[in-house]
Amino acid sequence: MRKTWAVAVFAHNEAARIGRAIDALNGCSVDTKLEIYVLANGCTDSTASVARACAGRFAPIHVIEIVAGDKAGAWNHFIHDVRPKAELFFFTDGDCWIHPNALALLARRLEVDPIANAASGAPGCGLDRLKQVDTLISSRGLMGNLYALRGDFVERMRDANVRLPIGLIGEDSLIGALVKWDLDAKTWRDDRIAVESAATFYFGMPSLSTYLRRLIRYSTRRYQLELLRDVIKTKGIPFLPRHIGELYREEKINELRVRLLNALPDLVARYRLRRSR
Repeated sequence: MRKTWAVAVFAHNEAARIGRAIDALNGCSVDTKLEIYVLANGCTDSTASVARACAGRFAPIHVIEIVAGDKAGAWNHFIHDVRPKAELFFFTDGDCWIHPNALALLARRLEVDPIANAASGAPGCGLDRLKQVDTLISSRGLMGNLYALRGDFVERMRDANVRLPIGLIGEDSLIGALVKWDLDAKTWRDDRIAVESAATFYFGMPSLSTYLRRLIRYSTRRYQLELLRDVIKTKGIPFLPRHIGELYREEKINELRVRLLNALPDLVARYRLRRSR
């Protein structure tokens, strides 16, 4: 019997790009059963219908419409409610497309690296691509645009009822930390994530307004992860909040440092944390 690989594609208002993302997955050369799940979360455009129109080209496509536009919530829904059975789980975004060999390369990396519970892909474009790849390799990071988790690790997450906080922006950073901890905050090991730089993904250049919004999101992500780190260190993984806003206490927000070279997005991010309390 052939192995099954499940691919989760997160898409929020990606009608213009989701077809390309699915076509790239259909173009992957894999000797296994591939199941594609499109998580259309909070969409107000035709993302879901465009994705359904791609069905039947190669791999089965399951389109799951979620009311809330929240990637962490969509991730929880996929892992805990959709609950596909698979030997490997791949995660990617609806606004990018992957190299035809990317899935096979990530799977091969996990085959030859038995310690790793996850394998990360790498950007194949971008002005600072080489720097990003170097940082990814040296830090054993996880790229939310393309990564793989072993099926048994996903099963253990389900059994432990580990859920990402709703509203969390840096979901890939938290997942990477959970992988390195092996779901136990006392046993951090960088080698539990393998990086396969040849497993590449691609994306279009953002507009100036999109780039500025992204800088604010990066600042917000940094602050959210700082607040989460305190909870995990003092209480442990089982005490992750249901919603990230539960951590937005005034005294904690005041402790968040504003960086000199990122002052504007940091200040905007802190202001928004206060407003959303």
